[in-house]
Amino acid sequence: MSALLVALACAGGVPDRPATPRPRPVKVSDYVVEPARALDISGPAGMIGIPAGPFFRGCSNGFNGIVDDKCAPSEMPAGIVTTGAFFIDRNEVTVARYRKCVEAGACPEPLAVGECNWGVPDLLDYGINCVTWADADRFCRWEGKRLPTEAEWEKAARGTDGRRYPWGDDEPDAGGVYRANYGEGLARILWMRDSWEYDGVVGSFPGWSSPYGCNDMAGNLAEWVSDWWADSYDGGVAVDPKGPGAGDQHVVRGGSFREYRQRIRTAARGYHYADFLDGNVGFRCAADVEQP
Repeated sequence: MSALLVALACAGGVPDRPATPRPRPVKVSDYVVEPARALDISGPAGMIGIPAGPFFRGCSNGFNGIVDDKCAPSEMPAGIVTTGAFFIDRNEVTVARYRKCVEAGACPEPLAVGECNWGVPDLLDYGINCVTWADADRFCRWEGKRLPTEAEWEKAARGTDGRRYPWGDDEPDAGGVYRANYGEGLARILWMRDSWEYDGVVGSFPGWSSPYGCNDMAGNLAEWVSDWWADSYDGGVAVDPKGPGAGDQHVVRGGSFREYRQRIRTAARGYHYADFLDGNVGFRCAADVEQP
């Protein structure tokens, strides 16, 4: 013990240890896959608690016996990263929910043209789309929340076992059953095989949610997250990674109703400029878990 700590101890002034130690990085060789279970604590309404701990991030080809031949350079290098505990919305933010922020004067009105859901009375239970990253960030902060980090989003989508899709490793149309709202091909009939031509009512595929119970984390609307884009995970930290400190493009995750199956995999990453808005991009919010 240093002379300073000895002096503090004698004076009764040694600071207490943190109640929750900072998580340590975990090696793939030391990683033990355990079932993903949501936190059994109450949080904000409509949110699910995701426990602290490690999970497999990135393309899982070869990990845990999983075969994934759709790996992209942006999904590498894959490995184990650790997050703290957090809450995340079960569903994408809806038009009805976003409207409360607009009515309070805290959020701007989104566009109401083309595939945008704003301003259409019958679409209140659809996800809010046609919003920029700043709009999404402003809304979450207005609710006392925040956008999830990219790592938090991926953990909530896939759990701990490196699965290819939120529901597991089966293809999204295996056995003729559609597990997500996604689109392959340009013909309108191909977009409607899953019952939706464009995006649909949030939570329309509850039987195919993530291991924690989050809906639409594959397809429907792609989702803004807080991180700036990086071309790969190379050089990133293994505990609570948050991406680059600055940039001009933000990450979107989950794919959308327009995209092919490889783009709705849990490891798939995308990006848009911060002022981008379109009918296939929405978001969900996250919140911190208060430590005792």
